[in-house]
Amino acid sequence: MAASEPTVSVVVPARNAERYLGEALESILAQDPGPLEVVVVDDGSGDATAALAQELGPPVRVLRQPALGIGAARNRGVNAAEGDIVGFLDADDRWAAGALAARLDRLAGVDRPDLVWGRVRHFISPDLDAQAAARLFCPPGAQVGHLAGGLLVRRAALARVGPFASDGRMGEF
Repeated sequence: MAASEPTVSVVVPARNAERYLGEALESILAQDPGPLEVVVVDDGSGDATAALAQELGPPVRVLRQPALGIGAARNRGVNAAEGDIVGFLDADDRWAAGALAARLDRLAGVDRPDLVWGRVRHFISPDLDAQAAARLFCPPGAQVGHLAGGLLVRRAALARVGPFASDGRMGEF
């Protein structure tokens, strides 16, 4: 990435995510251009989530906190992030090849939006038994996904709107 281009930090909130975190981090690190850093916030995991992330070394860094919830984990990651732009990916999701470049291109568009979301492609976890998987429906193809875990946003916009909610029992967005 050229010096004049914005730097990107990716925040990954994670709790007991050892099973999926490796794939999530690999999908971030495989992006071209790649991020300045990946900040994994271990939100009180009882498994090897933090150790798995630490094994990767730079540009991945790990912050630990007690189980305070996903909003608090996102906020902690944002506060520690150094990039001009902050992206988010949930620990059990993955970015497709070219996802970061496409979002950066859109941020650099003529209208210079403050944030962009990507599309999401739902899938059924191979962890589920056949009976449980049969009860689920995944829409075909990529869908518009207004999810915090798919957001790329300018740091200045984050400062204007304030932190993610951290006092709820469900969700933070």
